[in-house]
Amino acid sequence: MPIVFYCLTIVLIIASLRINHKDCFLDKNSSNTIKGFFVLMIVLWHILKSFHYDGFLSSQLGSFLQISGQLIVSMFFFISGYGIIYSVEQNGVIYSKSIITNRFLRILPYSISSLIPYFIYSACLSKPHSFQDYLLSVIGLSSFGNVNWFLFVILLCYFLCSIVYLFKWRNKYIPIVLIAAGIVAYFLFMLLFKRDLTYWYDTVICFPLGMFAALYKDKINSVLSKNKAIPITFMVMSLAEIVLMAVIVKAIVGYYEPNAFIMIPNNICLCLFFVCLTKLFTLKSPVLEYLGKASFAIFFMHMFVINCFIDIGTIPNEHLNYLVLFIASAAIGIPFYYIYKLVDKYITNPIVEWNRSLIKENK
Repeated sequence: MPIVFYCLTIVLIIASLRINHKDCFLDKNSSNTIKGFFVLMIVLWHILKSFHYDGFLSSQLGSFLQISGQLIVSMFFFISGYGIIYSVEQNGVIYSKSIITNRFLRILPYSISSLIPYFIYSACLSKPHSFQDYLLSVIGLSSFGNVNWFLFVILLCYFLCSIVYLFKWRNKYIPIVLIAAGIVAYFLFMLLFKRDLTYWYDTVICFPLGMFAALYKDKINSVLSKNKAIPITFMVMSLAEIVLMAVIVKAIVGYYEPNAFIMIPNNICLCLFFVCLTKLFTLKSPVLEYLGKASFAIFFMHMFVINCFIDIGTIPNEHLNYLVLFIASAAIGIPFYYIYKLVDKYITNPIVEWNRSLIKENK
């Protein structure tokens, strides 16, 4: 059954390919489709991590999971970094000085509302969690069973952007360099003091990569536009690097478990692959685009279903168990996606507009 899910997910991304007639890469449709694809990969990865699969092609699937690993999160950071700088380039000071409300503070109500089911569930099972744990969970420093590390790291990235862009910069390169320096500092700190928690820092480098890709988008586009062979070559080389790295490390060590330094070139190659792919093709899939828009809610909520199955029990039929897990894990985020929209409408958007009006008055 997991093989079927992976095949369907890959078929969806392949079926979304449309020849790109625009002179650009990573447009909005493609970005949402990529996020939709990878949020499904994340759900599948966590299901198989929690419920071991030992069926048809399990060995090959295991190798694929080892190679993909944390890379399934990389594009979320890359697209986020790209989106911020693209918006700054398009909207200038009005956007740059409102990142604090439009990005950073927008996440917090999402987190608060999404944690309520986890909090109630933990209380029903008499699991000891204090109100302090709940508050720390809102910013990702504690967990009720949700994937808290991503929440903390993306908030950190948005916070750095918010602080840096509060100042007026004559040179557009300086703020991006400062944000990148802050993220590198976080990377080094975690490497020195929390080395074993590699997933807390091994993909964050993609955020500044996305920022620089947006900053140099015209030059990148110019290079990739010279000949279709150029993006195709980069795509092949990128995939080859990721696979060869796994083969070489496994041959030397006996197993493949990428560390933070192996992840750096792998992250670069994965981001380069999708930049080139979206230069050649626009990705259009109603299903994946919709899931991409709901990706944060699905990412935040899918572990709730998995935790329920772990605590309460699984369905005796293995195939039915995987099916229910996959559908429920993907679907539980959809109601919260609409809750987020209500939160935006009545709470966040008025604050964003108020902030923008203040910025206009003080220009």
